[in-house]
Amino acid sequence: MRELKFRAWDKEKKRFYHEPIGMYNHLPVNWQEFYDIQQFTGLKDKNGKEIYEGDIVRFRYNRQDKTGQVAYDTGGFWIIGWLGILERMYAHPLEVIGNIYEHSYLLDTKEVEK
Repeated sequence: MRELKFRAWDKEKKRFYHEPIGMYNHLPVNWQEFYDIQQFTGLKDKNGKEIYEGDIVRFRYNRQDKTGQVAYDTGGFWIIGWLGILERMYAHPLEVIGNIYEHSYLLDTKEVEK
């Protein structure tokens, strides 16, 4: 079973908080104005770094280097900009190289979801 973990991007302070899941039970009603909450995919990259929604990953596919944004949609985690399902892509060495808030310039595509 996948471990449930989350992180929150503080829109005002421009930083992430990695807190226990219970912390998110105490957010204000209008929390979306202040935070973007992202879920852990249950996977780690080739360096052992946890992969979260909003991360930018680099991988090699068909002898080409690719980058894409990790996102959750229709029951699974996907790599946007490549349209590959993350669990299937895990066969290729993935590397977290940034996130959409601090490193969006690393994406090969303009389809950044913030």
